[in-house]
Amino acid sequence: MSTPRLTKTGLKQGDLLSPIIFNLALQYAMEGCCRARGVKLRAIPLQPPEAQREATISFLLYADDIANINSEFRDAVAAFEELVAVFELNGLRINFGKTKFMTFNATADTPDSIHVNGHEIERLHDFDYLGSHFTDGSGSAELERKHGFDLAPVYHRLNKADARFSKMNKFFFSHASPELKTRVFSAFVYPVATWGSECWTYSSAVVSALDVWYRKKLRMMMRISMFEHVSNDELYRKAWARPLSEMLYDRRMGYFGHCARYPADRWVKFAIAGTVCDSGVGTAKLTWQKSIRADFKKINATWADCADRRRWAQILAGELVLENSGKADSAHMQTSSASARRHRSAAVTNFRVIEEVEGI
Repeated sequence: MSTPRLTKTGLKQGDLLSPIIFNLALQYAMEGCCRARGVKLRAIPLQPPEAQREATISFLLYADDIANINSEFRDAVAAFEELVAVFELNGLRINFGKTKFMTFNATADTPDSIHVNGHEIERLHDFDYLGSHFTDGSGSAELERKHGFDLAPVYHRLNKADARFSKMNKFFFSHASPELKTRVFSAFVYPVATWGSECWTYSSAVVSALDVWYRKKLRMMMRISMFEHVSNDELYRKAWARPLSEMLYDRRMGYFGHCARYPADRWVKFAIAGTVCDSGVGTAKLTWQKSIRADFKKINATWADCADRRRWAQILAGELVLENSGKADSAHMQTSSASARRHRSAAVTNFRVIEEVEGI
């Protein structure tokens, strides 16, 4: 045995086992909660051998954050009261000051607060969860009122990216090379702007907002004024870049292909193919699944194309073009075409790791 070393920082209560014990205690307590309530989902199989699945999701857990999900308001209140009782029985406490609730498709009689165990739980119209911005669709949230339901989570990330960009103004407005500026932007600002973008719904308004924001940043970095009448194509060429919507399209389709290759029993695969049973009125006109179907239709792809990782990568890189039947035609192999080379070059420029950043 070595000499004991006291840990003072970086760990909860200074104990290496504390996070593990907490997770075990939380899991044990959650097993005592009723799972009958919740939101019922039905997943359509992506591949023919897979069977249709149904499941009820009542809680989402991440570290010490717990999200209680229900299709009925009264069920949500009852589930939370039960959760409080189970936690007290197992020596756990809920921070009521940080506990909020949100109602989607709310009716006029939906209260602005509820009371549980003598504590008031406030109703919110928007909420940040794991870096993503959620709004209730009522138009009361600031970003939703200003930009709309679909654009609210997008501008939430773009506003954060603006703040990150402004902290690096000294470099971005310097005389560094355009290529270096684009690479630094891709390393420090791009990830902030596009966090969770694989799950956005891509309407024409969202695509336009993303490309306009990105071009504005490129013009600022390249020190190109609008009065110089530089076209968008020329701007992308000068900045060694391509439209942001195209970059996010690659990410979204790559993410879907990755999830589609998971085994059928994985929850993530169930989630991407799941729909709320008996959703009724209030369903969004454009959903994430509809966006994915539209993307697949553009390239004449099918779910089966995702099963082969190499083939899917060739399709997304433009090296393989599919006919309407979904089968590859040798006459449409474009591995050596100029468009495919430009596509790969732009992708590498925007995503490669910065090895040397001299002169910042």
